[in-house]
Amino acid sequence: DSAYSWSASQAAYGQALTITFQDDIVIPDVTHDPIIAGTSTVTINSLRIVSGGRLTTGNRFFDIDGEAGNRCLDIDGEWTTTNTTVRLVTGADTEIAGNYGDSGGGVIPFNNLTIAPGASYTFTINTAGIAVAGDLTISAGELDTGSDRSLTVGGLTTVSANGTLTLNASDCGFNEGSGDAFFGLTIDEGLCDFGTATVNCGGLKLVGANAVTGTAATIIIDGFHTTGEVLNFADHTYDF
Repeated sequence: DSAYSWSASQAAYGQALTITFQDDIVIPDVTHDPIIAGTSTVTINSLRIVSGGRLTTGNRFFDIDGEAGNRCLDIDGEWTTTNTTVRLVTGADTEIAGNYGDSGGGVIPFNNLTIAPGASYTFTINTAGIAVAGDLTISAGELDTGSDRSLTVGGLTTVSANGTLTLNASDCGFNEGSGDAFFGLTIDEGLCDFGTATVNCGGLKLVGANAVTGTAATIIIDGFHTTGEVLNFADHTYDF
């Protein structure tokens, strides 16, 4: 694999940031921050933004296809993903890491985020947390909040048949306060382990065969829809 770093000299002279499949991209702290314009899909191996670094991506799919042992995302600087759909399709267990906001330990923001590896790999959050302004889609693999990292989603969260969402003891919000007309979290034949998380959910919808479990979770749900599924929490079973 090749590594590509946006250097100060390239930035000063306005040279293009050309990235290709399996590149490891590093964005350092430079005077002229790179902007990836256009709408074509970008596929890279990994993305690292150091403290002070800035990257802006536009209306496109941004695919991260990293390898074993690497952090697919390591963001200490800032990444503006307005209108960008980030798709994690890594073929290995990996981490979403960094001290976002110039090592300030902030939450990493996304526009839309999709978890869709080719097999049952786990993406562990190893930062203060992540905040998805739009939709979170887990169509395969697992998103794990790690050591109780936060997870908030402003749009729809959908966990499909091959997907798993593990919340541990995190503070989580899924379209909080949206009302029962809009289901913030949909488990569509997927798996969801609430753990001991504190969850504020604008609405919970269960579709088809799925497993939703927990131990002593605090769950606030504004609206509920089910077709006969069962929620299992510790010694208590809720059959709606």
